[in-house]
Amino acid sequence: MAPASIADLPNELLIDILGKPTFSTEALYFLGLLSRRLNFIALPIYFARTGVDLETRSATIALTTSRFDPLSALQVYLFLPPTMEKIVCSFPHPSCLTIFPFLAQFERVYRFLARLTAVGAVTLELDNRIEGRCLTVGKDNVLDAWASQYGCLLSCVIDKGCSSLAVINGLHLTETYELHRPQKILPRQLTRLFTRPDPGSGLTFQRDPEWGVADIVLVLPSFSGSGSQLTSLNIHSATLLVPPGLVWTLTVLRKSLIRSLVIRMSVMADMGHGAAPLAAVALNLTSISLIDIHPCNEPAIFAFLAHFPVLTDLELTHVDYFTCTQLKLKGPRALQPFPHLLHPATAGFEFKLHRVQRCPWV
Repeated sequence: MAPASIADLPNELLIDILGKPTFSTEALYFLGLLSRRLNFIALPIYFARTGVDLETRSATIALTTSRFDPLSALQVYLFLPPTMEKIVCSFPHPSCLTIFPFLAQFERVYRFLARLTAVGAVTLELDNRIEGRCLTVGKDNVLDAWASQYGCLLSCVIDKGCSSLAVINGLHLTETYELHRPQKILPRQLTRLFTRPDPGSGLTFQRDPEWGVADIVLVLPSFSGSGSQLTSLNIHSATLLVPPGLVWTLTVLRKSLIRSLVIRMSVMADMGHGAAPLAAVALNLTSISLIDIHPCNEPAIFAFLAHFPVLTDLELTHVDYFTCTQLKLKGPRALQPFPHLLHPATAGFEFKLHRVQRCPWV
């Protein structure tokens, strides 16, 4: 008689044994690789411990360089639903020596999304640190590899029918381009982040010729089938406001029916006219939220907002850099500088004042 094994136990007993808190989470992952039956039993228990809820079709994934993370388990799970309602991916901080291990993480997420039929809301946290400038993506081959992987991932999200996309952090990936002006730059002009650029001003983004001169672009969505389903875009990352990501952002805004736009102003502190063309293409917006506004940028922001005649919901969050307070204006109070934008839908919104947990310069 052959010796008994764990596979000989009934499902009920297996679930009871594997579900005990003392049973190793890592062991659950490897058990799921042994057979179709154990894949069905062990991996749902693994998911329940690691932020994946397949009943609600939501997953919060903290990617790791070891690759033994929830994404690895999802990629080998044989009973994955064809659609996911919510996906949050947090990428590890990249190596200071080379970007290519970091790009391998992009490839992993792309392959997972490509396996799905559709996705709902997607959040990409490009770096689990708020700040960091240890990696410069500058040389032609490195920048091209970064743009290719990043563009493929973003475009896959759009092509899978994503309705809400948020991108966070990634400041270390934006050092290749800088605002260039042939003549002397006037300080006040640098604060006009949202006004339409003057064609004769000479303001452009350009790369340092010592790094490279190739024309780098991100892969754009195919916009096939019924077209883009994206209605909400949340920009908390400068990677979408400077080249080569800026062109991707403008294209998606132009070809999608985006109604809601959120921009964290602090990621644009040194990005010059990064968001200048937004007013020309995002004409369908009814809801705008601008977060972490510096007081000196208010005139330019008001000029930017005046370009949206159908705006019904406005939220402006101001940061006082001296008292570390955050002022939030919503509805009629926020719209007071634009009486022609007032709408009954904004009634009932209140003025709010609350403390931020840390000063912006810390």
